[in-house]
Amino acid sequence: MNRFIKNAHPTVHKGRLLLTLLFMLVTAVTTWADNVPLTSSTKSWKNNTYVTNGDVTIADRITVTGNVTLILTDGYTLTAPNGIEVRVGNSLTIEGGTNGTGTLTIEKNGISRAGIGGGYKKVGIKKDPTQYGNITINGGIVNVKGGAQSAGIGGDSNSELTGNGTITINGGIVNATGGTGAAGIGGGNCSYGAKGGCGAIVINGGQVTATGGDDAPGIGPGKGAADTSGSLVLGWTNTTDFIKVTGVKSNLNVVYGFSNRLESISFAYGKMFNISGGGEATIKDIKNLESVELIPKGSEQYQLSVATILGISASYDLTGSYLDIPFSVSDAEGNTLTLGTDYTATLGTTSQESTTIHITEGGRYTLTINGMGSYAGSKSIDFEVISIGFKKDANGVDYINMPKNGIDDAKIPEGVSSFKVYDDGGAKAKYSNSYDGGLVLIAPEHHVLQLTGTVTAEVQGQNLCDYLMVYDGGSTSAPKIGDKYGSESGEDIGTLISSGKQMTLSFHSDVSGPKDGLDLTATLKRDIRSCDIANIDDQTYTGSAFEPAVVITYEGTALVKDVDYEVTYSDNTIVGTATITITGKGNYAGTTSKTFTIVKATPTVTAPAAVENLIYTGGSRNLVAAGTTDFGTLLYSTDGNNYSEDIPTATNAGTYTVYYKVVGDANHNDVSGSVEVNIAPKAVTNDNITVTIPSQTWTGSELTPVITVKDGETTLTLNADYTVTAPSGPIQDSGNYTYAITGTGNYTGSKEATFTITPRLAGQYGAVYVYQDQNGQTALLDGTSVESVDIPSDNYITVNHVTSNRTFTPGKASTVMLPFNYECNGEEGGTFYKFVGVEKENNEWVATMQATGTDNNGTLIANTPYLFMPTATGMSFPNIDVSVTLSTEGCGNCVTADPGSHWTFKGTYKYMKWTDDTNDKDYNAERAAEIGRVYGFAGVQKDDIEVGDFVKVKSGAKIRPMTCYLLWSDTPNATRTRGASDEELPSRITVRLVSSIGGGDEQTTAIGTLDTETGEIDFSDWYDMSGHKLSGKPTQKGLYINNGKKVVIKN
Repeated sequence: MNRFIKNAHPTVHKGRLLLTLLFMLVTAVTTWADNVPLTSSTKSWKNNTYVTNGDVTIADRITVTGNVTLILTDGYTLTAPNGIEVRVGNSLTIEGGTNGTGTLTIEKNGISRAGIGGGYKKVGIKKDPTQYGNITINGGIVNVKGGAQSAGIGGDSNSELTGNGTITINGGIVNATGGTGAAGIGGGNCSYGAKGGCGAIVINGGQVTATGGDDAPGIGPGKGAADTSGSLVLGWTNTTDFIKVTGVKSNLNVVYGFSNRLESISFAYGKMFNISGGGEATIKDIKNLESVELIPKGSEQYQLSVATILGISASYDLTGSYLDIPFSVSDAEGNTLTLGTDYTATLGTTSQESTTIHITEGGRYTLTINGMGSYAGSKSIDFEVISIGFKKDANGVDYINMPKNGIDDAKIPEGVSSFKVYDDGGAKAKYSNSYDGGLVLIAPEHHVLQLTGTVTAEVQGQNLCDYLMVYDGGSTSAPKIGDKYGSESGEDIGTLISSGKQMTLSFHSDVSGPKDGLDLTATLKRDIRSCDIANIDDQTYTGSAFEPAVVITYEGTALVKDVDYEVTYSDNTIVGTATITITGKGNYAGTTSKTFTIVKATPTVTAPAAVENLIYTGGSRNLVAAGTTDFGTLLYSTDGNNYSEDIPTATNAGTYTVYYKVVGDANHNDVSGSVEVNIAPKAVTNDNITVTIPSQTWTGSELTPVITVKDGETTLTLNADYTVTAPSGPIQDSGNYTYAITGTGNYTGSKEATFTITPRLAGQYGAVYVYQDQNGQTALLDGTSVESVDIPSDNYITVNHVTSNRTFTPGKASTVMLPFNYECNGEEGGTFYKFVGVEKENNEWVATMQATGTDNNGTLIANTPYLFMPTATGMSFPNIDVSVTLSTEGCGNCVTADPGSHWTFKGTYKYMKWTDDTNDKDYNAERAAEIGRVYGFAGVQKDDIEVGDFVKVKSGAKIRPMTCYLLWSDTPNATRTRGASDEELPSRITVRLVSSIGGGDEQTTAIGTLDTETGEIDFSDWYDMSGHKLSGKPTQKGLYINNGKKVVIKN
C-alpha cells in the first residue's frame, strides 16, 4: 500500500503531519473484513467503506453521499464507465492495496459529467452550476477520463468559480484526461453560464499524468474560465514520483499544461523539482509550457525520461534475411543500466529479452524502456528498417526489378502482400541485352508465393531468344515449376504456386533487343500447411463413406470452406486410415492433408438372459433366452470352445456358464461375454416326490424296511439322488419309526417318512381283533365294524390290553357294551352309567342313569349295557393290571330291565337294522315289529350309520355291535304292572344322570333331554333338583342343575 506523507504546503501544521503518519500506520495494517464488497448493482455509496473483492463493472453513474472510502484491492479492477459523482458537501477517499495494483477505470461515455467530481443540474438549455466535494487519492491505479466539457477529476460543464472541494493526490498512479475544453484535473469547460473554475489541488506524491481536452490545460480551471480560481501545490514523496501535464490545443494558439487561470501555483515546503530533460524547475518556467514533466530534484538519475538509449540509428537497410541491432541504456549520471533489473524493454508490443534487436522484415519500429527496481518512468526511440530492392511506383504499387546479372535474394518486407516483378529497366521498362539475372523471392513464415503475368520475348523463327524460368525453391537447382516462358505478343504464364516460402525467377536474353520484357505479379498466399487443423475424432464403421468437417484456423481465425480451402476425401469408407486432402483457395495456397481413423464397429448385442428359477425336473432345460445382434450371428457355448447357434441346455442341477459371442470381420469387432445360470436341485418336499415304506407285521425279530422314493413315476437311486437316515436302536417292536429322506445330487432338502410295524393278528372274533406283539396280546374293539362278536365261554380269550377305535363327541352321550369286566379309575375318557329305569313324571318321561362309581370310578360288568358320557374323543382302558378275559356269554346277559316297567335297556353284539322293507337284505320280522318302540343313541357318523338315525326307531335305523338301545314292551317286566300305548311314547325323553351313592341317597348330577329325532342329549337347560325343566335361569335362590353341574342361585 502507498503510504501517506505530509502535505508539503507551507501552511501545514506539525500536528497534521503527526496525524497523517499515524493514519499511515493504521492504514498499513487495516484489513477489509467489515467493508462492503462491490457488485454491479452497488451504485449508491453512503458513509461507508467499499472494497473490490474481484473485477466488477458498475454501469450506472455512482453517487457518493457523506464520507466514503473506496479500497482498490490488489489485482482487481473496478470499471465505472459513467464515473463517480462527488458533489460539494461529500467526500471520496481512494485507497490502494498493499502493492498498489488495484485499478479504477473510468472511460466516460455520457455527456457533461466529470469522471470523478461534480454532476450537473439542467434547467432548460442551461444547467445550474454545481460544485464538487473533496476528492483524495492515496494509492492504486486510477485511469479516468471526463465526459464532454467535463474534467477527468474535478468539475463538470457547470462548475463554479468558488465553493469547490479540495483534490488531494498523496500517492499511486493517476492518469486523468479532460473532455473537450476541460482540464485533466480541475475545472470543466466554461459554457452556458458555467464558470469553469476549480478548488484547491494538492499533489503530495505519486505518478500523476494530467492531459487536457481540446483547447484545455492539464491542471487548473477549464477553457475560457470566467475568472481565476483554485490553487495548486506540487510536492513529491518518492524519487520515482513525477508530475506530467499536457495542454492540448485545437483552435487556440496556445494552451499551457498548468492553466494560467490558477490563482496560485507553489511547490510544497522543502520540495524542489527539475524539468525532465532540463534544469531546475521554477514556478515561472513551468507556467508557460504546453507540456512539462516534473521530477523530484536530485532524482534525475532514477528517471528514465532523462536516460539515454545508445546504439539505435534512425534508419537501417535490410539487405539480407535479418538485421541485428545492439543497444544499451545509461541514466542521467552515465551509469549503464541492466535489462531485467533496472528496466524492461519492448519492441512494439513484443517483450525484448536481450539488448540485441533481431529484425527480419522492413518497417518502422519503436523501442520502449520502462523503469523497474530503483528506476521509474519510460522512454521510447523510433527507427526504420528499409528492405533494399522493393520500391513503389507513381501509383503506390510495390515492385522489384530483377538484376541484370546474378541472382539476388528478395525478402518480402512487412506490409507487402502483392507486388510486381519487372526486368532491370525499371517499372515495366524494356530489358537490356545480354540479360541473365534472377531473384530469390522469400516470403514471410507460413506463406507461399503465387506468380502470374506475361513474358514478352524476342522470337527468331522457331527459336525463343528470351525466356523466363521459375523454380520451386531458393535456387536454380530446385525443381522447375515454369519452363521457358516468352512470346512476341507476351505469353501468359498462368498461375504458378510455390510449395514453400521461396521461389526463384531466372530471366535470360540474348544480345538482341530490347523488348517489352517482364510484367509479373507475385502475391503472398498463406501456406495452408501452416494452418492449424483440428484433430478429427475416430469414426465408427457404418458401411457408408465418411466426410467429416474439418476445422482449420490460422492464428486463431477460422478458415471458411470453399472460400479459403477445398477438400477431397479418400479411403473413407472401410476400416483404416482415411485421408482428407486440403487445397488452399483465395488467400491461401498449397496442399496439405489430415488423416482420421475409421475404427471397427462394435455390434450391438443384447446379451442372452439367464432363465430364472430353474429347478431340476429330470428333463433338458434351456439355460438362457436367446440374445440378439445387429451384425453377424450370435453363437453360444457351455465350454468356451465349441460354439453353435443352438440355445445351450442342461439337465442336472448345478451352476452353468453360458458363453456367447459374435465373430467380427475386417470392419467389425468381436463381441463376447458370459452369463451364469443355475439349475436348483428339486426339493424332496415337493408334492411330486413320494416316499413309500410298506408296513410289516411284528415278528419279534428286527425288520428291514423297503424304502421306495419316486419323482413322479421315476424311481430315484439311493445315495445318488437321496440318502436315508434310520432312527436309532433296533427296528423290532411294533410301532412307528421315522426315517429321514435327504436329497442329494439333483435333489435337496429333507422329509420324514414313517415305517410301521403292526402287531400280528392272533385272532378275530367279529368286531373284536386280538393282536400279538412285544407287549403281549391286545384286543381291539372295532367300533366301525358290522361283524357280530361271538366269544363263547368255552373259548375264553385272555388279553393284556384293550383298545377301542370308536370316536365320541365330548358331552354327547353314547352307549356301549363290553365283553369283559373292568374296574374304572377315571382315565377312561368319560363316565359309565347303568340303566335304572324310565318313569313318567309330571307328564314328562324321565330316564334315570346311575354312575357306576364315584369320580368316574366303578365296576363295569361284562355283557352289560351302559350309557357312556364322554369327556374325550376316545375310550381307553388303562386300568388292566395283568389281563382280562373276553367273553360274550354270561354276566350281564346283555339286558338291564326295570322290574314292572315296560322299558328295557338292551345291548347287542350283532349288527341290527330295523326296516319294514321286506326286500332289504337285513329285513327281520322281529325288528320290524319293534319299529316305533325302540330308542337308540347314535354314535359317530360312519358308513351308512348317521348320528341321530337310531332314536325313536323308524324304518332304516341300525346299530353296530357293542352298542345299546332302549326298548318299550307292551308287556311290562316282572313284579310291576303298567300299561301304555304307542301313542303315549314321547319324542323327547328327559335323561337324569345320578351319582352312584345307593340307599336312595343318590344325587342328581346332570339333567338333559334326549331328542328322539336327533339322538342327542342336551344339558344346557335349567332344571330344579326334582328334574323339572325351567323356562330360563331361575330368580329364586336355591340349588339347580345347568350344563351338567349343580348351580347355587343367591338373591
